[in-house]
Amino acid sequence: MTRLSTWAQWQDRSRRGGGTPIPTAGSSLTSSDRRQPTVRRATDRTGFTDKPSCDSRQAFLRLSTSGNPPKTGLGRFDLDSTEHHPTPSGTFGRVEVITRESGEDAGGDKGWFGHHRRRTSSTASATSSSGNGGGRTSVDLAGEGKPGEVVEVRYFLTRDVVDVRNEVDDSTKSGNIWLPTKNFSVSSWASCDGARIDLLINKEARYHEHHFHLRQHDPRELRVSHHALDGFGAKTCRFIVSHLGQQVMERWVKINPASGKVDGPRMVSTIASSVVFSPEKNMVVNYGFFDSGMTRAKELYVYTSHYHKRWLGDLISANPRVREVPFTQLALAGAHDAGMLGEIDQKLLNFIHNGDVDIAMPLIAKALPFVQSLLSVLRTFKFETARILENMANTQKDSIKDQLTMGVRFFDFRPGYCLYDAAVGAQGYLHHQHAIVPGMPYVMFLITLLDFLVENPEEIIFFEIKSDDFAIGKTSLNEKTGLPTVLTMIPTLEELGAALEEARTCASTSSARDIVIGNPTDLRRSIGDLIDSNTRLIIADRVHFPDDWERADSYSHEAYDTDEPARVEAALKLTYAAAITRAAKKESPAATIYQLQATPTAQIWADVGASLSFSDASSLLVWSKARMDRVTYKWIDDTTFIEPGNVIFLNDFVDGALVEQALEKSQERCDIWLAKYGSKN
Repeated sequence: MTRLSTWAQWQDRSRRGGGTPIPTAGSSLTSSDRRQPTVRRATDRTGFTDKPSCDSRQAFLRLSTSGNPPKTGLGRFDLDSTEHHPTPSGTFGRVEVITRESGEDAGGDKGWFGHHRRRTSSTASATSSSGNGGGRTSVDLAGEGKPGEVVEVRYFLTRDVVDVRNEVDDSTKSGNIWLPTKNFSVSSWASCDGARIDLLINKEARYHEHHFHLRQHDPRELRVSHHALDGFGAKTCRFIVSHLGQQVMERWVKINPASGKVDGPRMVSTIASSVVFSPEKNMVVNYGFFDSGMTRAKELYVYTSHYHKRWLGDLISANPRVREVPFTQLALAGAHDAGMLGEIDQKLLNFIHNGDVDIAMPLIAKALPFVQSLLSVLRTFKFETARILENMANTQKDSIKDQLTMGVRFFDFRPGYCLYDAAVGAQGYLHHQHAIVPGMPYVMFLITLLDFLVENPEEIIFFEIKSDDFAIGKTSLNEKTGLPTVLTMIPTLEELGAALEEARTCASTSSARDIVIGNPTDLRRSIGDLIDSNTRLIIADRVHFPDDWERADSYSHEAYDTDEPARVEAALKLTYAAAITRAAKKESPAATIYQLQATPTAQIWADVGASLSFSDASSLLVWSKARMDRVTYKWIDDTTFIEPGNVIFLNDFVDGALVEQALEKSQERCDIWLAKYGSKN
C-alpha cells in the first residue's frame, strides 16, 4: 500500500459572501478509499486552496512509509506553517484515526489538537459518533489489508468550532546567542466583527481575529507576543489587516538586528502612522511603531475596532430611553494633550537655536526645572532638535477630526500663547501648549468641533481648558516704564471668548452659531435635554473657574513619572477606591479622570537616546503606550464603574479600542441608571 503525506487545507468561502452554512456538530471529513487513507473535505461552505492563506482553516495528515499511524491536525494554522512544520494557532474540531482490527492501539503521534482513537471492525463496517451531539458516519472496511493499518482519518467539525479563538503564545522561544539580536514586542486588539490581523515577524507569524460566531467570547483582549530578530541581514516585519477575507491595509518595516537600522514606508514616522477608517466595513485600525535604534526593544501595536463616529446617536437609536439618562452617566474616551500633534513649529526651533530663549530662562527654570535641562540638551544636539521635541511633546498623531470620528468625546486642551512670543512681550495666536512646545491652533480646534457637531446632531462634546506646566505663567513688568517685558502664556477669559467667536465665524456653515455652549452645570442634565436644546459643546474652564467642575484625577507626578505599568495601575486602583467611597456616601456627582498614559519626564536622556535612531518613529511615548495599554485596558475591562459623575479615560495616541471600552462602560452605567430611575414606558 502506498503511503502518502497529504497537506489538505480549505478556506471559508462564505466570508466573501457566498456558500451554505458552516458545517454543524458532527460534520466530518472522511475517506472511504480502501487503498490509502486520504482526507475528504466538508463541502458545506468550504473549498480547496493549494497554498496557505491568511484566512484559512486547515487539516493536516502525514503517513510514514512504514505504515505507522499518521500525524494529524485540524485547526487554524499560522502563516509560517509548512507541510513539514505546521504551526498551530487554535483548534477546529477533533480527529479520529481508524485502523483495522488489531490487538494493539493505533498509537502514534496524537497530533496537536485532536485525539486519535482506534476503531476495530470485522468485514462489515465501523461506525463513529462525532461527539457533542453530532451525527453518525459509517464506512465499509472490507477488503485487503493488514491488521493495524490506518484505514481512515476522520476530521470532525464539532460545535467547539464556534468557541475557538487563537490563544497560542507565538513568542520566540529563544534567540541565537551567537548572533546580533533585536527584541521586538507586538500587541494586537481585535474586537471588530469579521476583522483579522496577521502579524509576520521575520519567519514567525501569528494572527488575531474576531468573527460573528465568536461573540460568546469577550473580544476585548489585548494580546502580546515577544520576538527575537537575530542575524546580520534585514528582517521584514509586516502586518496585514483584513475583513471577512478582504485585505483592508498592509504595512511593513525592515529591521537590521546588527545595526538597528529600519526602513519601511509609513512605519518609520510616528506622525505618518495615522488611523485608517473603513466605514463600509464598520472598521477602525490604529497602529504605532517604536524604533528603538540599538537601545530598547522595538514595539508595534495594531488595534482593530468598530466605527463609532456617531456612537451616542447609535446608543439612542438602539434604546430611546437613553435620552432620559443624565450626561454624567456616560463614560468617555479622552485625548490627553489633545492638540499636541504634527510637526514642530519652526519659530520655536529658531528661538532655541538663536539663543533668544535665554530671555525667559529665569522664569522657565522657576516654573519647570526639567525644561532647563531639556534646553541644555537641545543645544547639544542641534541637528535632532525637532525630532527630540516631537518625541517628548507630541502625545497624539491623529487630527482632532479623526479623533472625533474614532468616537473620542473628551479633550484635554491647553490653549496659550507661544513661548517665543510671550518672552518678548508679544501675544500672537493661541495654540495648545505643552510646556514650551506649541501644538494645534485653538481656533482651528474649535472650528473642527463645531463642524462635527453640525454634521452629527445627536453627538455631544466635552472639553477641559487647562494651563498645566506652562513655561511662563505671569507677566513681568519693566520697573522703570511699567510696560510688560515678558507676557504670560495664559489667555484671559475675554481672549478665550474672542477665539470662540472667531471659530463660529470661520466654521463651515452658519449653523455653527446655533450650537449652544454649555458649562459644567449642564453635565447633570439629561442627554435628551442637551440634544433638544442644542447644548452640545460643554466647556470646563479650569483656568478661570477651577471650582466649577469638581473632579478626581488619578494623575500625580510621582506616580506617573515612570515607565512601569504597575505604578500607573496602582494609581488607577487608588483613584477608583476613592470614587467608590464617594458613591457609597452618595456624594454629589464628581467626575473621575483615569489617566492611562505614563509621562516619564525624568528620563530626558532616554528620550534623547531614543531620538538618535535611524527613523522618525522613535517616540518613547509610543513605546510607553504599547506597554501601558496591556495593563490599563485590561484593568478597565475588569472594573465596574459605578461612581457618580462622568468617567473619563484619558490616553496618549487615543484609539478605537479605548473608545470601544468607554462605550461598553457607558452602556453599563446607562442600564444601571434606567433600572433605578428610568421611566417604565
